[in-house]
Amino acid sequence: MPDPSWFYADPTGTQQGPVDAAFLRDAIQRGSLGPNVKVWRDGLGGWVPFQQVAGEFGIDRNDAGWVSNQHPAGGASANAPGAQAGGSASAVRELHSGLGVAAFITACFAAVLSLVLIVIAAVMETSTPGWSTGNTPGANAAGLAVVVNWAMCALAIGLAIGGFFQKNRKDVFAIAGLVIAVVTVVVWIASVIAGTAE
Repeated sequence: MPDPSWFYADPTGTQQGPVDAAFLRDAIQRGSLGPNVKVWRDGLGGWVPFQQVAGEFGIDRNDAGWVSNQHPAGGASANAPGAQAGGSASAVRELHSGLGVAAFITACFAAVLSLVLIVIAAVMETSTPGWSTGNTPGANAAGLAVVVNWAMCALAIGLAIGGFFQKNRKDVFAIAGLVIAVVTVVVWIASVIAGTAE
């Protein structure tokens, strides 16, 4: 049976991992992490102090010798986020999904580009009717910009979906990126329908 992947809160309360059990056991026994460091793996209901699951690491938590050289604050600094009187970080700051952040940034660029292109197209059509028909440099540039914009929207949607599958990560940016990209695509479709209906 493969060793489960573990996550832990470093002394600043930031989530680290995944790591294997041997890494955590060694860090605890070396004193790099204290026995109260918060840990988590699939199957646990939530973040728990290491000493609560020490048996899974082959450590008898009733043996006082294994904590003799540990940090007095249990692996967390006194001013770590969520530090309590016992000194352990009770709240682990979950990191944002990197793919979600990338999706959000890409979708924002795509949305701004869409608005700029729609405004330019409206101004050009008003001032020079028929500018977008035929093989003109303006029509070619606009077409290329639209293709780039659609590719950015597709990329943002793919990144957002990937962000949802990253374990132990916040997906707020993935959700925002997905919504912005989908709204941008809907606006483009509505613009094309409105343009062809005229």
